[in-house]
Amino acid sequence: MTERVKNRGLYVAGGCAIAIEVLLCILGGMQLLSGWVVLAGALVCGVIAVYAYQLHMSTKHADALLAQLAWEQEQLQYLREQIEQERKAAAAQLEEERASARRERAALEQACEQRNEAFLSHVSHELRLPISVAVGYAELLRDGMVEEQDEQREYLAKIAERLHLINEMLSRSLCEVRNEEEEITARLKKVPFDLVDLLQKGLVDFCALTQEKEIDCQMVTLAPSIPVVADPVLLQHVFDNLVENAMKYMGRPGTVTFVLACEQDAVVLTCRDDGFGMDSKQAARIFDNGFRGANTHGQSGSGHGLHLVDIIVRAHGGTCTAESAPGRGMRIVLRLPIQDKDPA
Repeated sequence: MTERVKNRGLYVAGGCAIAIEVLLCILGGMQLLSGWVVLAGALVCGVIAVYAYQLHMSTKHADALLAQLAWEQEQLQYLREQIEQERKAAAAQLEEERASARRERAALEQACEQRNEAFLSHVSHELRLPISVAVGYAELLRDGMVEEQDEQREYLAKIAERLHLINEMLSRSLCEVRNEEEEITARLKKVPFDLVDLLQKGLVDFCALTQEKEIDCQMVTLAPSIPVVADPVLLQHVFDNLVENAMKYMGRPGTVTFVLACEQDAVVLTCRDDGFGMDSKQAARIFDNGFRGANTHGQSGSGHGLHLVDIIVRAHGGTCTAESAPGRGMRIVLRLPIQDKDPA
């Protein structure tokens, strides 16, 4: 600002010098001053004018540089603000990604924990009943309740049979949580056997358990034998789950009846009990994984047994249905297609 004031002073001085030169020229023309004085004044005025012009140009250039500098400073400030905004945005995004990663990790840990709990629940559910049967026979032998050697050998054979069943169930991954339906279908081993014989032997195994709960288990069939081609391990598993479900949820002493019949090209197994039952809406859902009806309060369980029954029956190409009403017990019907020869 001080420099500009000085420049204005020089401009005024130059203007005064020019005015004086013009006055000298007029006086010289009137021969009031000598020519040398007029010439000297003209030279001085010219020098002042040139200097004033150069000074004017320098000032304009300086103003342009100052304007450019001010613009660059504004741009620099703008860039600083942009960088600060981007830094804050990047920090916020990083924090959001970290929070998202933490949420995903927590979800994965929870899913893993639930998967482990489901796996343990499935293992417990699938092994509990055959182990209980084997323990029942072993306790009878231990307590000396069986004196005849032939009967003792029979009980030992039944214990060995149950242990083999447990081993087969584990080796074939029936309790695999990943995808049971695909797992069971892929590992299905169909062989010819007598379904009547399988169910009768299974029913004998449960006598001690059912008598303890004051439940009478009986089987009705019009045919002495029904040859089928299916997976005996899985169908034994189906029968075990039906018996256990009836014993656990009947809610009172009573009778469980298994009716085995043939209808055209299918074997029909009906499991009927005279327990408390449930309403029809709940009965329609008993094959859903994890579903437990209102009459299961106080009973342990995962709601997986009948779901597994449905998977096994459907893997054989069959169907499962259930009917019930409050106070009228439960009726479960399994239909399995008959195959008269081994598909292998």
